[in-house]
Amino acid sequence: MIFAISKFEDLLSHYRIAPQKGSPFDSVFLAYGQKVSRVRDIHISFADVCHLCDRRFFCEENQHIIGYETLYNTPENPTHITRGMTPAYAEKFINFIQSHNQTLITETLRELSDTLRYSAEEITTIKHFLIDLYILVKQKIMQLYPNVDIPFLANASAIDLLERKYYLYEIIKFLAEQFDMWTHSVGFSSGENVMDEVLYYIHHNYKENLKLENIAPLFGYSSSYLGKVFSKKLGINFNSYVDQVRIDEAKKLLSQETLKVYEIAEQVGYSNVDYFHKKFKKYEGTSPAEYRKNLLSKDY
Repeated sequence: MIFAISKFEDLLSHYRIAPQKGSPFDSVFLAYGQKVSRVRDIHISFADVCHLCDRRFFCEENQHIIGYETLYNTPENPTHITRGMTPAYAEKFINFIQSHNQTLITETLRELSDTLRYSAEEITTIKHFLIDLYILVKQKIMQLYPNVDIPFLANASAIDLLERKYYLYEIIKFLAEQFDMWTHSVGFSSGENVMDEVLYYIHHNYKENLKLENIAPLFGYSSSYLGKVFSKKLGINFNSYVDQVRIDEAKKLLSQETLKVYEIAEQVGYSNVDYFHKKFKKYEGTSPAEYRKNLLSKDY
């Protein structure tokens, strides 16, 4: 018995060093259960192995061995994929892509991988969650940059590709590559002129609830520092600049007769139409309705 265990441990030692890439043993996968001292208890070890084989999806790249220790090192309260996880992570990645923050993309993908590794969900559910995440980020980037030529994969192709992946790390790597490609397709290159990047971000996200304390970390700054730089460079504070961008967009929409004033308010980022009226009058000296009336009367 001792001799057999010794030989098996030698085998494990051999496979802990990944076989040469492309060798016949590169696809070998070993799972081992806990040691038992009686033949009648072998079923305990076998049950461990069955469970471990189900968790092969979570192995790291070039990992050929997984042991029973893994089963007993997992958190007592495994995570669950909730309805709000997809939009929450999608919003993070959308912001990081637009701000060219590769560091936060990498860190968040690593955090997501760790979260899913200890999830209580079925592998199929995890794959579907990651597919939904990919599609949601892609759709939002397409909406924000309709005139930018971005190399997107068709949804059907992406779904088929991710469904056929054997490991979680392969899917995370795919997402990292896609997000990196999209990051380089939109906006300015990071590090040359941060203010240009911030302005670019505002002009593509003015419809959202933009706050300096939320935007500053995306570009690696504190809100107080970025606020000072913003005012110094542009001679106007952050909130006033966002208001001006929104009002300029509202004026374009008011030149058309297809939308009502409250609909225009919502489209440019004001959820309260009275607040929109107040801001519009502050910058234009007249109400949105009067502005539209005067504008349309000039066309006749």
